[in-house]
Amino acid sequence: MRSHWRLAALFAVIVSAMAMAPSAIAQSREDRARAVKGPDAVPGNYRQVIARHFAANPPRYKLLNALISPPGMWNSPLGASWSAPIACARLTVETSYSPSTYTVGFRFRNGQIIEAFDPEYNNPAAGGLFTAMLKNSVTCGPLTYRPYPELKQTLRTKR
Repeated sequence: MRSHWRLAALFAVIVSAMAMAPSAIAQSREDRARAVKGPDAVPGNYRQVIARHFAANPPRYKLLNALISPPGMWNSPLGASWSAPIACARLTVETSYSPSTYTVGFRFRNGQIIEAFDPEYNNPAAGGLFTAMLKNSVTCGPLTYRPYPELKQTLRTKR
């Protein structure tokens, strides 16, 4: 019973701190500038770089829809040293049960992808669903998405 109260108290502290702090993804002018400048910046041709990544690692199921975000910032609540420019793609695929949508985030260095991550990954050892929701809320969750026809074209020519 004590552990439930501790967990509830921790949850309340985190939620109140997030409510009082400015948005974790504050898309200010300086954040947008940082997302497009520097060695860790999202390259200008990020749409093609991400399409090549998916061509090398295609989805297991038929692609129904693809969306991509413009460059944004992953502003960690842990401080500026943990922040990074990112771009995210949202894919809808036809699975054996029903259409399923998932998101993949990308970090870059010198114009190349250094990390492709699932912001909604549920790791029970790292906090489970709550941590997955928190990570998604400070990475790909608040970004805007636009159509991504280049991905369908790239995957079609690959097959």
